[in-house]
Amino acid sequence: GLFLILIYLTISSCSQTDKSDKKFTLKGEIIGQDTGRIILIYVKNLTRITDSTIIKRGAFIFKGEIEEPTQATIYSGNEANNAWIYLQPGIMQVTLTKDNFKDFKLTGSKTQDELNELTKMEEPIRSRLDNLKKQQISIIDSIANSKTDLSKKKFEKIAKEIDSQLNQGKENLNSLWIKFVVDNPKSYITPPYLRRLEESGVIPLDSVNSIFKGLD
Repeated sequence: GLFLILIYLTISSCSQTDKSDKKFTLKGEIIGQDTGRIILIYVKNLTRITDSTIIKRGAFIFKGEIEEPTQATIYSGNEANNAWIYLQPGIMQVTLTKDNFKDFKLTGSKTQDELNELTKMEEPIRSRLDNLKKQQISIIDSIANSKTDLSKKKFEKIAKEIDSQLNQGKENLNSLWIKFVVDNPKSYITPPYLRRLEESGVIPLDSVNSIFKGLD
């Protein structure tokens, strides 16, 4: 009898611990917006959860349960003005700015921190690619408006060079992602980036399988 009671208490204790480990609290503030409603959408066990709460004096709070770090979207009134964030069990704090949710700040989420770090490493490459794309559009216009074959060939040569630099920039971005997925087998953002690399044909399936087997 005592043995069965001890087993029951152990199971109950584990269940309560597991449940508490899944709980999250998201505290937030919106700069420039004191009232209204705010909506949080995420997926739990393949089920879409849509939660909403009232904004009081620019502050709000969400509570729920998730199995693991999970991507979520948060918006207020306008779905186009949203923030994609990574929730995780525990207490988090998010700061939003009215009409500019995309430039949010979130603390308390390790997965979000990892994504922010990767995004920061991407910035110089993406900035370079954006500038090259603008130059490409300008050169295409110049080619179309060329008065002579000589000027057209000149612009076509520049266009070819820009195209080469664009390809190099994309390769640099892919190399950054490959390094990240190999170096971070415990990160929850590694699988989606690995999938992106596989779908775009950057790395072959056998390499994908090899990396996947090395994940935590």
